[in-house]
Amino acid sequence: MIRAGEPAFGWRLAAWLAVLAVALWLRLWHVHAQFLFDDEWHALHKLMRAGYWDIFSNFGGADHSIPLTLLYKSLAGISGLNELVMRIPSLAAGVGLVFAVPWLLKPWLERYEGWLIGLLLAISPLLIFFSRQARPYALVALGVVMALLALWQWRRRGGHWAWLFAVPAVLAAWLHPLMLIYIAPALTWCLVLDCRQGLSSADWRPALRIILLGGATALAVLALLLVPFLKDWATLGDKVADGRLIFEAVAVAWQLFAGSGLWPAALLVGLLAIGGAVVIARRAADLAMYLGFVLVSAIALVILASPAWIQSGGVLARYLVVVQVFMLALAGIGLGSVLRALSERLDRPWLAGAGGAATAVALYLAGPLPEIYRAPNNHTMHYYYQADYNIERSLFREFSRAIQVSPVMHRIAAEEGDWTVIDTPYYFESYSPLMVYQRVHRRPVRLGMISGLCVDWTFGEIPPDRDDVILRNHVYLSEIIDNPPANHFLVFHRTTPVVPGVRELPRRARCQQILTQRLGQPWYEDELVAVWRFET
Repeated sequence: MIRAGEPAFGWRLAAWLAVLAVALWLRLWHVHAQFLFDDEWHALHKLMRAGYWDIFSNFGGADHSIPLTLLYKSLAGISGLNELVMRIPSLAAGVGLVFAVPWLLKPWLERYEGWLIGLLLAISPLLIFFSRQARPYALVALGVVMALLALWQWRRRGGHWAWLFAVPAVLAAWLHPLMLIYIAPALTWCLVLDCRQGLSSADWRPALRIILLGGATALAVLALLLVPFLKDWATLGDKVADGRLIFEAVAVAWQLFAGSGLWPAALLVGLLAIGGAVVIARRAADLAMYLGFVLVSAIALVILASPAWIQSGGVLARYLVVVQVFMLALAGIGLGSVLRALSERLDRPWLAGAGGAATAVALYLAGPLPEIYRAPNNHTMHYYYQADYNIERSLFREFSRAIQVSPVMHRIAAEEGDWTVIDTPYYFESYSPLMVYQRVHRRPVRLGMISGLCVDWTFGEIPPDRDDVILRNHVYLSEIIDNPPANHFLVFHRTTPVVPGVRELPRRARCQQILTQRLGQPWYEDELVAVWRFET
């Protein structure tokens, strides 16, 4: 039976299909053409030099995600590994989160609220970024949220909810051990409640159940993580208390959570979340206190631990991604309550759905996605776009202004026809300047690897003798030099940009000398670049 004022099934189905379409489009847009940046390379660096046991038993200096790296190594051995394959787990988890959260919260939701939660999760730029990144954050966001809500449902209803808590909790902790800052407080809160019940009623069975469930979960986590913890304890210890939380990081993280670098939009999301928290507290005070304790405990633990780079808003937001998911869920509840009240007062049943869609469009336009998704852009994962949604305030914006751009970039932009640029050499770190050049020439980009041409191997490239890792957005210069691809510009960058943190790449002069010997004199050359033009 349909409740009064609730849309008919056909409209509800159409609304959810629209959410699915939005979630898929925003996560899949040009994802096949995106370069791997920064921490996405940790797993590749590890699997190229380590066996399965070494991967399983070490976090490594760069903290690769153990299960993801094991998965990547197995896929590399079976079918070969490329950028898109590496991102499939995160893409699946990112889309799944959009629907899992409303479903898990359904017992406490009223009309439109589940759909609005899904819509806000679908358009969240930070969650979209995690969904497109070959890192564990989309996976742990889904896993921890499922675990927290399944644990609460298990206390109420028992049954299979225990498995829906334990399996995601263990996997999330294995993917990223820091996720224990959510799991441990959740079990602690439930144990305290059940012990209080035991003291008042002399029925200790609920407390025993939670002890058994928590103990089994802890043992499973220990089985997976004890060896790497013991082997890398000193390395991990060096990263604790290595950061310093500052107000600017909190402000940036909040805007990343809200999905906009504009304070009015960020404040609107915050007010809606506060309203949603009030609504949930009235409907289910026990659930509100449980989630409040878990999330506040997680925030406090991150602050107390002060992990490395916590002074960066992007890193802080990464560790607290579960807080963001619940914040957007509360914002959806708050928005639904406001729109439902308006539609009832004005006797316009359609107002709730239309208002929710309009709010989502406004938040999308106030966020970074219209700027990021301007084709062509092979660098949407670059921290220029992702570190701060107020790009003018971002440190990466300051760095980019220090980069000199050769006039040839404008000539490439003015060329008639479809052209692709091969940039070489390149940096896998987000200090890479290549996105600055693409913003000028507006051409699709591939990356040229110098390994096999003028060096045996350089860090951040795939050795040319490997056939199990084939990055589709890269080319080996040693392979194309005798058969250059048509309608391509090969842009060799002769200097290291004056940007903090950029490392010097090896043997630039030798590389250019070999290219000139094999390809002839450049089509264009200045103190910054040498460019070869390959026509049809």
